[in-house]
Amino acid sequence: MTKARWLLVALGVSLALNLGLVGFMIGKAAGPPTFFRAAAGMDPTVGLGRMLRFLPEERRREVMGRDAHRQIRQSLAAVRQTQRALNRQLREEDFDAAAVTATLQSFRERFAESQARSHAALVAAAAHLTPAERQQLVGQMRGGRRGDRPRRREGPGRERP
Repeated sequence: MTKARWLLVALGVSLALNLGLVGFMIGKAAGPPTFFRAAAGMDPTVGLGRMLRFLPEERRREVMGRDAHRQIRQSLAAVRQTQRALNRQLREEDFDAAAVTATLQSFRERFAESQARSHAALVAAAAHLTPAERQQLVGQMRGGRRGDRPRRREGPGRERP
């Protein structure tokens, strides 16, 4: 091969490696949480019942309460119903922008209501927990990590802000 061809091959390989590295870094920064890292913007009330699994069944029922669980299920069902309506509208042959806009407004309202109920349930459940149980809850909310453990080792020159 001539020198010019080698340079073109080297340029192509370098470009492919650089693009791969940039894609990997973007995916790592913006991708879903990994086993070792919890999502920074996670809604702490998603699966509140699952997050309370560290409690014995009887204690979980006492903390959670049947009424809150039922209300959360109902509000999530309303959100899902609105999502299904939106999916149908988007698939229709004759697209109705006004109807889709109204459905999206309804979705925002139902989602906000569902989130408010979930947050109220979290506060009510946390109010019934002992301080040690709240520490365990925080660990569950952070993706299974224990409590408020620092993410990095502290030491000289590594003080936390």
